[in-house]
Amino acid sequence: MKLTQFGFSKLRWLSRNPAFQAAPVRVSFRVLSWEVLRLLNRSIRTNFDGDHGIILQPNEGISRLTYYFGHSEPETFAFMDAYLKNGMCVIDVGANVGLNAIYAARRVGSTGKVIAIEPDPSNFERIRQNIGDARFPQLDLIEAACGAEEGGKVIVHANEQDSSRTFVSMAEDGGGVPVVSIDRIVAERALGSVDFLKIDVEGFEGHVIKGALETIRSHKVKVILMELDGNLLKREGTSVEEVVSEIEKAGYKIAGWDFAASSFRSADTLDHNTFFVLPSLLA
Repeated sequence: MKLTQFGFSKLRWLSRNPAFQAAPVRVSFRVLSWEVLRLLNRSIRTNFDGDHGIILQPNEGISRLTYYFGHSEPETFAFMDAYLKNGMCVIDVGANVGLNAIYAARRVGSTGKVIAIEPDPSNFERIRQNIGDARFPQLDLIEAACGAEEGGKVIVHANEQDSSRTFVSMAEDGGGVPVVSIDRIVAERALGSVDFLKIDVEGFEGHVIKGALETIRSHKVKVILMELDGNLLKREGTSVEEVVSEIEKAGYKIAGWDFAASSFRSADTLDHNTFFVLPSLLA
């Protein structure tokens, strides 16, 4: 396994991370020791979110970032820490190896609900490994793809070098992983509301939204967070403009999270990860 290449841009990215700024020596040591683990192709057990044991694998981008910084997406985890409360309901579409879902489950508590949906069998097994012996009655795991065509199938395109880059595409021959829709999940589980819907599916976001139109048009979802990449969406036959238009027509507004005020603010442009919220949540 090759060493990670650190050019100027990557070093600048590292230096700007809040975790590095808070503990540069510790993070620098972690960066170096991760390269040793990669060379040895060795997994490692470490603590996540303080005291929850998880297993990190050297071929996972999310594992690398978690080992460096304690999490993979600083702003997303900081948002969940500020926004999620006991009793809330979260749906994590494209749960990968389960770290976002575990983090959310620890914040919504046993009275809350976290539904984690992941189509890749190897990633799904990693979710089980990362849950370990912990008791999370609020965590509901679904091994399936989330999309529009209920009962359809998708092909999982696994990325052996970085499992966080695994993606799906519609199957044409009837084989593959089954598809479930957000509308079906919400109806079958009699969810009155969904406080946070996180969607990160490497270009399949348009299909997920089509399968959630009944739910979002009825405003059962309060907050949607999506990663919108034009090139990846084009691969799946849609575009950023189409996806955004569908959500806005349902009555949602583009927003950003104001950490200082702990509230949403209206936004005019899309970020790498973009919030769509009900107007009533805007400060």
